[in-house]
Amino acid sequence: MRGGQRVEPDQARPALPGEVRGDPPPVLVPYTDTITARVTAYYNLDAGPVALPAPAPTPVPAAPTLTATTPAVTSGADITLAYSTPAATLSAKNRVGLYRPGTSPGNGDAVVRKYAPDAGGTVTFPAASPLTAGSYAAWYLQNDGYTALAGPVTVTIS
Repeated sequence: MRGGQRVEPDQARPALPGEVRGDPPPVLVPYTDTITARVTAYYNLDAGPVALPAPAPTPVPAAPTLTATTPAVTSGADITLAYSTPAATLSAKNRVGLYRPGTSPGNGDAVVRKYAPDAGGTVTFPAASPLTAGSYAAWYLQNDGYTALAGPVTVTIS
C-alpha cells in the first residue's frame, strides 16, 4: 500500500531501462575479476553484461608536505603544523622539528620536535619555553633521521 492506496506489484518500483511494465525484474549476477578479486560487472541473465562505473581513485599525496596552519603566534599560544606523506615515505618515526635561524637538520639540533607517525595529520607545539620570541624553521624529517621530507616552513613567535 502506498498512501493508503493499493499498488500493483509491477508499479511498486520504477521501470528499469529497456524494461516493459509487467516483465519480471532482471536477474543480475556479479562477475568477479580473478586477478583483482573485484566485482567488475554484473551479468544480466536476460540482456547480457552490464558494466559498473570505475571506482574513484583514492587521493594520495604526490610528495610529502608541511604547512603552518598558524605561521605567526604570540608567546603562550600554539604553533600548529599540518603534514602529509605518501606510503613510500611513511614511518612511525617521521617527525617535525623546529630549528633556530642558522641551524637545520644535520647542522644543529631542533629546539623541539614531535613524531608525525601518520600519513597525514597535525603536530602542535606550545609557543613557550624552550621556544622564545623569534622565527623558527619547521622541517618534516624521515624515520628519526635528518633526511628532509618537506620544509623549511617559517613560523614566528612574537
